[in-house]
Amino acid sequence: MSRVLARRHPGAINIAGDALRHFAPENVRHSLRPGSTYRASAALATAYLTMGASKVPFEYVFDDAEKLDLFCSGLPDKAPVSVFTLWAPIDRVIDREANRIERERLGDMVLRTC
Repeated sequence: MSRVLARRHPGAINIAGDALRHFAPENVRHSLRPGSTYRASAALATAYLTMGASKVPFEYVFDDAEKLDLFCSGLPDKAPVSVFTLWAPIDRVIDREANRIERERLGDMVLRTC
């Protein structure tokens, strides 16, 4: 959805959290503080906004309010933030999760966030 939003708004830059998360190899993630993808995405969004991007949709899972706060705290003070929740039938979510390749499984978080 964030790619669609970015395409519909001239000057928008899309950030995909899953892609950004892969920048840090598995053997490095343990040494980063928790929430590194949220912090890195906020820093990247801030950089794009500073360079003149009109909007920066960020697509990722915020499974609790602390993670949303972590992301928002890294943005410029007056940056507007809109949060959209996308829902799918639970059987589709479970099937999608089971068939994703090259990605750490979400396990119980799939059910917790539905």
